[in-house]
Amino acid sequence: MGEFDAFQATFFEECAELLGELEEQFAAIADGDRSPGRLNAVFRAVHSIKGGAGAFGFVRLIGFAHAYETALDQVRSGTIVLGPASIKLCIRANDVLADLVSASREGRNPAPGLGDAEEMEFAALLAGETRAGEAEPVVADDEAPIEEFDIDFVPVMVDLAARPEAVRRTTGDDLDAFEDAPFRLSRNRYLIRFTPHGELYARANDPLILLRELASLGETEVRAIIGEIPPLSDFEPFGVYASWEIGLVSATASPEQIAEIFEFVEGICDLSIEALGEEDVSPSAPPAEAAPSFADLAAALIGSAAPAAPEIAAPEVEAPPMLSLVVAEPEADRRGAVQSIRVDLDKIDRVVNMVGELVITQSMLTQQMDETLRSRYQELVRGLEVLAQTTRGLQDSVMAIRAQPVKSVFSRMPRLVRDLCARTGKQIRLDMVGEATEIDKTVIEQIADPLTHMIRNAADHGIESIERRRAAGKPEEGTIRLSAEQAGGNILITVEDDGAGIDRERVLAVARSRGVVGPDQVLSDEQIDNLIFAPGFSTAETVSDISGRGVGMDVVRANIDKIGGSVDVRSRPGQGTRMTLRLPLTLAVLDVMLVRLGGLPYVVPLSVILETIQCARAEFGVGPSGARMLRVRGDYVQVVDLGAVFGVPSALPLEDRFILLCEAEAGLRVALVVDDIVGQQQVVIKSLEQNFERVEGIAGGTILGDGSVGLIVDVEGVRGLSVRRLAA
Repeated sequence: MGEFDAFQATFFEECAELLGELEEQFAAIADGDRSPGRLNAVFRAVHSIKGGAGAFGFVRLIGFAHAYETALDQVRSGTIVLGPASIKLCIRANDVLADLVSASREGRNPAPGLGDAEEMEFAALLAGETRAGEAEPVVADDEAPIEEFDIDFVPVMVDLAARPEAVRRTTGDDLDAFEDAPFRLSRNRYLIRFTPHGELYARANDPLILLRELASLGETEVRAIIGEIPPLSDFEPFGVYASWEIGLVSATASPEQIAEIFEFVEGICDLSIEALGEEDVSPSAPPAEAAPSFADLAAALIGSAAPAAPEIAAPEVEAPPMLSLVVAEPEADRRGAVQSIRVDLDKIDRVVNMVGELVITQSMLTQQMDETLRSRYQELVRGLEVLAQTTRGLQDSVMAIRAQPVKSVFSRMPRLVRDLCARTGKQIRLDMVGEATEIDKTVIEQIADPLTHMIRNAADHGIESIERRRAAGKPEEGTIRLSAEQAGGNILITVEDDGAGIDRERVLAVARSRGVVGPDQVLSDEQIDNLIFAPGFSTAETVSDISGRGVGMDVVRANIDKIGGSVDVRSRPGQGTRMTLRLPLTLAVLDVMLVRLGGLPYVVPLSVILETIQCARAEFGVGPSGARMLRVRGDYVQVVDLGAVFGVPSALPLEDRFILLCEAEAGLRVALVVDDIVGQQQVVIKSLEQNFERVEGIAGGTILGDGSVGLIVDVEGVRGLSVRRLAA
């Protein structure tokens, strides 16, 4: 990949983040939060996309982003008032922006007419047109009521009160209205020091735009401070060789308004705003010095003597010239603090693999230390203990690098719920909790589709219509709660609704009619609830674009099983349904219990083990089907002999063996019988599917400290195998 391609890849990564931020901000705006901070955030996101697109020449993306940005700028200034229709327009524009970014990334032409309708609606908004039934006024300057004067303009109005003949209605920025008045105005002076970081240029931001925006606040004088410019051969495109000092005189501008102009480059520049007090403005002032020619600057760039401190005039703005400001030279040391770096996931995976090898090596060295060596080489033993601690810390740090907050997935759901509300005619509120909970990036990539199907299922099948909720005495607005929390070595993601719950009679009837359940088979409530995950199963009476085809919930189960997770469903008729995804924190390193079957090593994830029991102390029984059961504190648990399931017969009598009491899906428990328990350790997960093929009952493999291969037991898969064998 060339340097240009790398820059493009970085741009598209940033676009993905910015589009996600747009979704998040508009979700809050649609809920009524229209604070300036949110409006500025969406403006910055669109502006950044446009700036980056300009650097790479994506013409259609630039054009649409410019139209969108112009409308957002008018929203920020209060000229356009956001209403329901304009919010929907912006959300549609986000989709168009995403499609144009996708087309640019893939190097193809966007669909003909993509975004044309939205651009026409933006133009209509800017022209003051609104749709019927929605008032979104466009306030013209000459129609602004006197009450809407900017608060910073009040001193000027007080000063004019004694001279009513000179007063006419105007906005706070229109100082030209008073040029002919026979009096003097008191205005504030500011000194602004602005030094960009290299990242500002890397994001395709242009300081000239900032200076032009600053000039709209009043009279400015701009001074460029040129640092040492290297020869052209050593010139860095994103190097910082100049900073600016700007003098500003304005009757209306406040420090907050000045800072707002630099808001979308906050963190990638050094900025200071110093108030110099007030001054009386005279109609005649010395003219600003002329800017140095481009030839002078070019000569300095090529390597000739750089100008000591040439003064560069601001872009042409129709305003009276102002006094010169004498300012000190900035500090020579301009540091650009790097907050984060982008690293390819492949590089992190290689580090994870090396850490895994280190874990295996450390485990191997530990196993080689018998009691004789431990007593003879105590310093070596202490060194190995330190190595074990350091290895664990290194592994935790690498896992933290791979971890990402689930917010990246959760942020897509408000938009989904809004679309479902529009399609179904229901009123649904989405509450999200625990968005900062972190999980492995590879796990995050696998849960987007399952969560989408679960939210759709809750909105379509769970939440009732407004009429039915009203008849049931419920609020007309239904609620879906999406939450995430860490529980030991797992992440629990829950989707809970306050709808009607699962209609078990209907589910069972449909399952029997489709042959999923036998006509005489008796199922518990939990088993009936889990029938919704059967492939092709659906209780929808009609097929729509939301549901009815029987695909969705089976995708949830398949995707979650693939990453070693589980799904639990709990429903209360008339009160709602709760679905819980239990996911592993990481797919790279696992804490396990090492056991033996017929002399061969197997590992069981520690997160599913509830307790261990000696068979000699266990209380066994026989169920109605003839299967062996384990009695644990009044409950009976299915017993599975792992050796029999895997074809590894044991030569030990039952009383000399051990039981691992484990938790499977849907809260069910299963007792796994093994020959011996070796102990706990960490292992590096190796995929069997990538290196061999999928084996039922086995979740993967690992290399142990002595070089042997241990198979990772899939508890739910083993339970299913045992049930089918017993039925056969």
